[in-house]
Amino acid sequence: MTKVPSYVLHEAFDDETVVVNMNRGHYFAFSGQSADLWGEIVRGASTGDLSARLGIKPPDLDRFLSLLDQEGLVESSREATEQLSPEEWLADTVLAGSVERFTDIEGLLLIDPIHEFDQNGWPTA
Repeated sequence: MTKVPSYVLHEAFDDETVVVNMNRGHYFAFSGQSADLWGEIVRGASTGDLSARLGIKPPDLDRFLSLLDQEGLVESSREATEQLSPEEWLADTVLAGSVERFTDIEGLLLIDPIHEFDQNGWPTA
């Protein structure tokens, strides 16, 4: 089972979902099927359900889940794998081009004590 840790924040917008790892200061923009996959993961779908519901081949799904695990966006029982960029993880899959990774505000996210969060969302006071 794949679980979203409490230090990962996410918000769905019109055509993309933004996911933030507050421990690392990285954030991601998911669009298309990657946004759909993220929504299902948040709802607690199993790996088998993800593949069946969204029609994504198991190898493509495994690569996406490995990327999420590598980036600390999910907690899973997956074994540690080689460190690759999102582009490398998703090359030659139906998810290619649907994930962007940003580190431009990493310093701000890591030092900003104002933005506290919990399982109910962000920000909390």
